[in-house]
Amino acid sequence: MQDLSKLKPTISEEEQAELRKFIEDMIAVGYEGFQEIKGELKGYGKKIMRFFTLPKTELHEQFIQMFFEPRRKITAEKEKNRILGEMKNNKSTFIEEHKISESEWKDVKYKIIGRKTLRHPRTGELDEILHIAIPYSYGTKIGNGFAGGILISKIKTPELFEEFLEKIPRFTGTAFLTSNKL
Repeated sequence: MQDLSKLKPTISEEEQAELRKFIEDMIAVGYEGFQEIKGELKGYGKKIMRFFTLPKTELHEQFIQMFFEPRRKITAEKEKNRILGEMKNNKSTFIEEHKISESEWKDVKYKIIGRKTLRHPRTGELDEILHIAIPYSYGTKIGNGFAGGILISKIKTPELFEEFLEKIPRFTGTAFLTSNKL
């Protein structure tokens, strides 16, 4: 078998320091600040990708929390608004007569297509995660599972929730953590 280590890109110490400085500067301006100036920056995507090829450090975690978490929340909010808009304009057909008790979702009908109970690795706390499809057009069936839909965790255990998301092949839906009962 051939030695694949030759194919692995090498990053000089100088470039590593430059990448770390760039990421530290991005963290310093924050998510909103970065959104304002990113049009003027060139090659920032490549720098971020190169940075993530370096051995994982605390700086990686800070960057993920600073940039990916707000983006995930914004995407979830847009998706929720899209679904509510479709319902308001009667553009959706629903599968079953379930209702979500949360007030802003009170008119949403949905179908539970998966239910999984997981134990939190550190606390031992049980978390029930529901995989639901809202309109049938959004929860498109592919093979044995749904590629779309919404995942809801009944108690806030992000580590378990992320682990569960990874186990769903080709999941393209939105994930919500909620303590509200369905």
